[in-house]
Amino acid sequence: MATNLETGEPEFWERSNCSDVLLGVQASASMPFVSKIVYVEGKPCLDGGCCVHIPYRWAMEEGYEKILVIRTRHRDFRYPDPEKQETLSLQIYRNYPAFAEKLSWSHRRYNAECDELQTLEDAGRVFVIAPSVTWSAAKLERDMEKLGRWYWQGCRDAQAAYPALREYLENAQNEPLGDCVR
Repeated sequence: MATNLETGEPEFWERSNCSDVLLGVQASASMPFVSKIVYVEGKPCLDGGCCVHIPYRWAMEEGYEKILVIRTRHRDFRYPDPEKQETLSLQIYRNYPAFAEKLSWSHRRYNAECDELQTLEDAGRVFVIAPSVTWSAAKLERDMEKLGRWYWQGCRDAQAAYPALREYLENAQNEPLGDCVR
């Protein structure tokens, strides 16, 4: 998923609608403010998180009954009021006003998405795995020991969530999962 700078909306790149999927992947990892704009199918794009941080709504709109969300931040994390980013977005991306507007509100939308995700999880509509501990990292973290600790913590968190995840998935299918999930 990438953000179309002309529309400010997400673009979901798949082999069926993208002649160079790797270019779509590159766009999806292109951070605003630091990366060059990537043109996919002639559309200027940057990271999909600029307009949609957690694409659970897309999965719901596509008709998926069970949705697994793996978060990279603790469940309670919310961004503080980001006025500085709003001003910067509108200045740097002034040639793409729809994108600049979306980006300027992205942290507030992230906070709203997290609140909605919690409601959906409480209702059993989605299953969320999130880090059990709060941690901080630079956008381009280079400390390999720190990254390694977080990786292994993520593995432990996933293992701890496995029984509940299995139950969530089995309840959806009305039949045991058997050997397809370990």
